Amino acid sequence: MRGFAIALALVTAFFAVDAKAESTLTAVRERGVLNCGVTAALLGFSAPDAQGVFRGMDADLCRGIATAIFGDPAKVRFVTTSPTQRFVALQSGTIDVLIYAVTQNFSRDTGLGLIFANPYFYDGQGFVVSKKLNVTSAKQLEGASVCLQPASDAAPGAADYFRRSGMQFKAVMIESQQEIVSALNSGRCDVYTTDLTALAAMKVRSFQSPEDWVILPEIISKSPFAPVVRQGDDQWLTLVRWVVNAIIDADELGVDSHTIKDTNVASDNPEVRRMRGLEGEAGKAFGLPNDWAAQVVAAIGNYNEFYNRNLSALGLPRGPNRSWRDGGLIFAPSFR
Repeated sequence: MRGFAIALALVTAFFAVDAKAESTLTAVRERGVLNCGVTAALLGFSAPDAQGVFRGMDADLCRGIATAIFGDPAKVRFVTTSPTQRFVALQSGTIDVLIYAVTQNFSRDTGLGLIFANPYFYDGQGFVVSKKLNVTSAKQLEGASVCLQPASDAAPGAADYFRRSGMQFKAVMIESQQEIVSALNSGRCDVYTTDLTALAAMKVRSFQSPEDWVILPEIISKSPFAPVVRQGDDQWLTLVRWVVNAIIDADELGVDSHTIKDTNVASDNPEVRRMRGLEGEAGKAFGLPNDWAAQVVAAIGNYNEFYNRNLSALGLPRGPNRSWRDGGLIFAPSFR
């Protein structure tokens, strides 16, 4: 009996290790669809349109990864989650990748058993207030009631800002953006702080009179957004990273969704030829077709198309999200 128990334990351990060792890419292929964790409420990043189709940067990157694997941007299941549950969903295996306008920081990088790929957008934390308060600077927020979302990076960002500014504030923790809008309208909160793009989207989409609200000029914290995957699966991390790199490289190389696969648009540039699968073995490391990067660009565009399609309506300056050639932070390693 004891021998049977030992044998059973060994078999169980073997399958546990084997299951853990199975790569995410293999699991996604076998399932036939990518499970991508997103928000359902952030205009410009991930939100359903009038037809229920998810639109935005995050949604497009989900489609880009699906295209790299399957050659089909439709082979993605959008799994909506919340700020408090998004990391749990990834840790548990409910989703394969989290693309949720997630800010990378030290504690998340070191304490969750997860790893961030490369940034695809650089944001910053700011404040929105009603014009009725006659506040023109965050330096005037002494004693303010501040709406914050739990488990967001904005909460510690706000605490750090008020502390270094020598000011006091009252934190009002509210989970949903709809409730935050109600709290601002009712006066329960004087101000809301989160990423600037989310504030701009809120003005456009959530306030009845957007002109009655102002985003203060101070940017109090850096917010680089990057996809998140589980630690210990380097192949999957590399693929996700290079989906982002592919659309940035395509922009730098002067090819877009219309020209990347157009055989009438000849190119002697070796990087373009490698993206098109005409030279090299770009798919070998992943078991993908050599033109997977060209398929990604054809599906979701180069970075300029990707940015303009999703964020131009918010009216924000492109700022650090310009190409490095134009003084921005957007760059990628060479496709070689």
